[in-house]
Amino acid sequence: MIDRLKIAMTGSALATGLMLIPGPAVAQDMNVLDRHLQHQQSVRVQDHQNRMRMGDPPRRQQRDASGCSADALPAGERRALETEYGRRFRSDGRASADAWIREQGRRFRQQLVDEGVCAE
Repeated sequence: MIDRLKIAMTGSALATGLMLIPGPAVAQDMNVLDRHLQHQQSVRVQDHQNRMRMGDPPRRQQRDASGCSADALPAGERRALETEYGRRFRSDGRASADAWIREQGRRFRQQLVDEGVCAE
C-alpha cells in the first residue's frame, strides 16, 4: 500500500513539474519579448543622445547667458532694494513687501527689454 502511494505521489509530482517547465512556445515568446525590450531601450538611448547633441540648452543656462536675470542688477541698487524690502517687511508685512519686490523686478526686467538686453 505504501509503495503504491509513493508511486502515485511521484507520478503526481512529475506531472505537476512537467506543467511548470516552459515549453518551446513560451521560450519563443520570451525571446520575442527580450528582443522587443532591447529595441525599446536602444531607441530611448538614441533619443536621449540626440537630444543632448542637438537640443536647446536648459532654460536656466539660456537665461543666464542672455544677461536677463537679477544678477544684472548693480550691487548698489540691489543693496538699496534689500534695505527697502526689509523696511516694508517690518512695517507692512510679508505680503506687501513681496508684492513690492515683484513689481520692482518687473520694472527692472522691462528696463532690460527696453535696452535690448532681454527679449520679451
